[in-house]
Amino acid sequence: MKTRLVPAWASDRILAAIYSVDSSSLMDWQARHFPVDIFVGLADRMDDLVRSARLVAPAMVREELDKVGTAGLKRWTDQHADIFVPVSRTA
Repeated sequence: MKTRLVPAWASDRILAAIYSVDSSSLMDWQARHFPVDIFVGLADRMDDLVRSARLVAPAMVREELDKVGTAGLKRWTDQHADIFVPVSRTA
């Protein structure tokens, strides 16, 4: 018997994951653990996630990155400003 990895309601299509990131995730990616000059393909993958609307971050993340992010990360967030979504006060 073959094991099904995807729920039956998902049919034959794997559901696309949506990633919600915080400032430390982006700083770890850009400056600490996966610098873009070494992991060149990772920047392309992040761009793919943004283009497919699968990467989001609370607007507060951008405010924090503006204060403590590297110059490269600030440029990246400027180029991908649409990932930042407002947070509802009622949530």
